[in-house]
Amino acid sequence: MGQKHLAVGGLFVAVLLAGCVTGAPRTEKLATATILDNCRLLVLPFINESDAPNAGVVATRVFQAALFQIAGIASIPEGDVRTLYRQLRLPPTSLPEGEQRRVLASRLDAAFLVRGRVVTMTQGKASQQKEPEVALEVAIVKSDDGRVMASTYHRRKGGEYRKLLHFGAVQTVTELTRLVAEEIVARWRAEGVLRCRE
Repeated sequence: MGQKHLAVGGLFVAVLLAGCVTGAPRTEKLATATILDNCRLLVLPFINESDAPNAGVVATRVFQAALFQIAGIASIPEGDVRTLYRQLRLPPTSLPEGEQRRVLASRLDAAFLVRGRVVTMTQGKASQQKEPEVALEVAIVKSDDGRVMASTYHRRKGGEYRKLLHFGAVQTVTELTRLVAEEIVARWRAEGVLRCRE
């Protein structure tokens, strides 16, 4: 089975989970998206508000990988974003506003910015029967005027997947972050937040 089939299969599971589990992502849709020829997304470094030291880096990379699975969407490589942050002398986890946002978007040819924060990221401990937990808040913003298209909050515990799919709880915080990210992206697609020409 090729990588494309695995990606499609993973997205199907994410859509299934997002629709069937009571803990589906809570999305506030603030604007109506139009079909765009340019669906290049710039994922800004996630702000880490959790106790996990590398949670922001993990969430940024995992969310970017979730976006790469969607046909028609191009996610700008993390290295390009960090290089431009250094050139503009922006702190690694700052949220650029106004002119800084427009410069970032223009130089990287991005139609949208994705900004996020890690509210909770807790690694599970089998010896203490403690399951991993992840909570993310992610927004998609138009790069030209800063208008928020949608803002989504989503929290999951590893044991929730055992209850739904009966294949065992998710044991690692990275895997749980991946599932949370895929469910957020699937919700955005289902609600028409991202409408790109394929």
